[in-house]
Amino acid sequence: MIPNGYADVPPDMFYLTPWVKLLPGLTCPRRANVPFQFEGRQWQRWSRHNNEWRIGKDGIWTMFKRVQHALDVAR
Repeated sequence: MIPNGYADVPPDMFYLTPWVKLLPGLTCPRRANVPFQFEGRQWQRWSRHNNEWRIGKDGIWTMFKRVQHALDVAR
């Protein structure tokens, strides 16, 4: 979801469906276990606050990189 005030306000969370679970125990990643209802579907909310957003420099590609990083290091 893109927040009001974007691009001066950074995206703060991202959402996935279907839900991602970690092996071997099929647990949710840290801070990624809260459901979010949208368009009749239940999404997995990943809370990843961004305190390093650079107004005027960062944009949607920065957020895509943050999502990729969160998926790469999920535990």
